[in-house]
Amino acid sequence: DMGGHMLSCNGTLQALWLNRNSIGDMGAGDLANGVQANTTLLGLGLDGNPVARSGAFRLAAALAVNTRCCIFLNHFGRDESIEPEEKKELRGKTSRIITDDYHSKESTADPGLQRGGVHAAPSLCSTPLARIAQVLGGAKCAPVSKDGKQITRFGERVAPSHWGITLSQIAKFRGVHEGPGWIPDSFNARVLVDTVIKAKYKKGTSVAVTYNEQSPKRVEIMISHCWEEAVIPFFDDLDDMVPDKEKAFFVCFLSVYQGSNEEVNAQVSQGSEDIHDMAFHQTLKEVRRNNGPMLVVSNDAVREQGGLYSRLWCAFEVFCAIELEVPVVFNDRCNTPVHIYGLADPIASTCERARCGAPGTKMNADECRIRAAIQEGHGWRKVDRVIHKRWLEARTRTGATASTGPSGC
Repeated sequence: DMGGHMLSCNGTLQALWLNRNSIGDMGAGDLANGVQANTTLLGLGLDGNPVARSGAFRLAAALAVNTRCCIFLNHFGRDESIEPEEKKELRGKTSRIITDDYHSKESTADPGLQRGGVHAAPSLCSTPLARIAQVLGGAKCAPVSKDGKQITRFGERVAPSHWGITLSQIAKFRGVHEGPGWIPDSFNARVLVDTVIKAKYKKGTSVAVTYNEQSPKRVEIMISHCWEEAVIPFFDDLDDMVPDKEKAFFVCFLSVYQGSNEEVNAQVSQGSEDIHDMAFHQTLKEVRRNNGPMLVVSNDAVREQGGLYSRLWCAFEVFCAIELEVPVVFNDRCNTPVHIYGLADPIASTCERARCGAPGTKMNADECRIRAAIQEGHGWRKVDRVIHKRWLEARTRTGATASTGPSGC
């Protein structure tokens, strides 16, 4: 029971060897509960333990929930006379319980395989267990492909349509990283990316794809938001807006791998110069295929910076959603005129003055692409008119008046 509880609470352990510890079916069941709750474990060694059928199948059921971990159960059934058909049935449930006998003279020299060994295994790929190298993908980082696909440790190319993350996974992410020195209330998305995400997720896949490497999630909901927001209220707003915690979101700072500028640009552009072929538009089309909405999440931080639509990406993506007939849902908590348009008159406001990137910085590649798309397409007046109309409709549905002056949430 202690082992299962430790796994449930631990947020850093990548491998645990409990070989030859006389762990039976009851102990395997406790460990299965811990494996199911753990988000970081990649390898659990249970070689040489008297785990029989019921314990093994409880572990297999845990791996249906924990899609990252691999369990080594060599010598399974040696003392319990497990029939070959039962081993075959177990393998049919999961390929991540290893029951083959890999033991050799070299493996017994590994201190992690000795009786009672608990091994944090900083370099599991150096062990003779070949399958664990597959789990960890070696020590190599998988770079983003030239056409902007994220590449998992298993070599799978993941397109933007599958860069989704659920609210339950965001809750796990918060559970691991929130607290003093990690995600204080004052952190906005930029600070979170620079201090936490870039430091902890640097192997070629985003937070979203890392959580779903075995089965990347199709995006069902697009989130439109600004990186200047405080992330804790932002996460809380998402939690309030969507009751289904297993719906997969696209949240740019969690869905895009935050690597080098070249890697980020490759993901955004998807190897195209046409903005309608790029990551955002691909994802928005996936949301439409799944009959999902775009959620517009404004915040207090932008009120004195010109409102949410002082950010060009935020304005353009809402316009594109409306053009694609994707439902647009505004966050009622922060949907006053000042949250959307700042101190300017909403009617006189124009997205032409909006910017991309951090406030005060020079025009970046995204801004150039969006400006060109609007100027060569529908023009600024239509974009402003379409966005303003949809915002007014949202205000009317909630019983608010469009003429409301600046106010807080």
